Amino acid sequence: MSENIQAYRLEINPKTAFGGKILGTTLFGQICWSIVERYGQNRLEELLNGYTENKPFLVVSDGFPENYLPLPILPSYFWQEQNIDRKELKKRKWLAVKNISESPDKWQLLAEKIDFGCEQNHLHNSINRQTASTGECQFAPYQSDEIWFSGNLDIYFLLDTEKFSASELEQVIRDISNIGYGRDASIGLGKFSIEEFVETDLFSRYAQGKDALTLASTCPQGLGFDADKSFYRVHTHFGRHGNLAVHGGNPFKKPVLMAETAAVLHREDGKCQNFVGQGISCVSQIYPNTVHQGYAPALWFDFISA
Repeated sequence: MSENIQAYRLEINPKTAFGGKILGTTLFGQICWSIVERYGQNRLEELLNGYTENKPFLVVSDGFPENYLPLPILPSYFWQEQNIDRKELKKRKWLAVKNISESPDKWQLLAEKIDFGCEQNHLHNSINRQTASTGECQFAPYQSDEIWFSGNLDIYFLLDTEKFSASELEQVIRDISNIGYGRDASIGLGKFSIEEFVETDLFSRYAQGKDALTLASTCPQGLGFDADKSFYRVHTHFGRHGNLAVHGGNPFKKPVLMAETAAVLHREDGKCQNFVGQGISCVSQIYPNTVHQGYAPALWFDFISA
């Protein structure tokens, strides 16, 4: 672990429904906008210097149930054989942090099914901002999905404290907690309180091995990972600008192909960083300096040789 990069764990308590899951990619972008609002555009540009050259000032994980991590994406033959229905096993997606010190092939047995959040469909009315009234066509209703999280969540941050201090990061997170995270924050979604923001030794304790477990979506293409010994699901991230940039004519970013959270990425050379992936540029047609978090916090193990 670089001496300038410190790991932090943020525990939050959701106060409202959320417009979607807490994703590291989305939260990183919102943090960038909050930095601009509090510290100015020049400060953000300074922080992003070197971002696409393996020098990120900040890497953000997804949000997980408190004290749990996602079970890695591995084929069924890897896990220790169990006399449990396979459908039941597939529901076990979360591993308690206290159990990751156990032999990795036992993790599925130790994993748990957690009611992480309840998705609900909510009905809204469209508002005509010129007339301050609902639209036509039977009030122009529309539906959107919302998530009510069932408990506190943990989010992990890797921060270059020479560039940006922990107190500064905590401040912009507090700003976000009041405004709301993600989609439909403008109508009251995504608000939370900060329960704890502390240093963690999780990444220094699991910094050796040939297999990285990713804690956010990542872009591992062309970085020397062994494709035959790596396991992940692929998704296409369709991002969009936030904050005032949504009014810039084209709020949508270019799609980015990513490996989903909980990927297992194998390499033989022993180069273990506390994050993997790369910063992605050229994702916006209207804001050329925009970057996308293709990095993910990583814990290192020996899954494949276990």
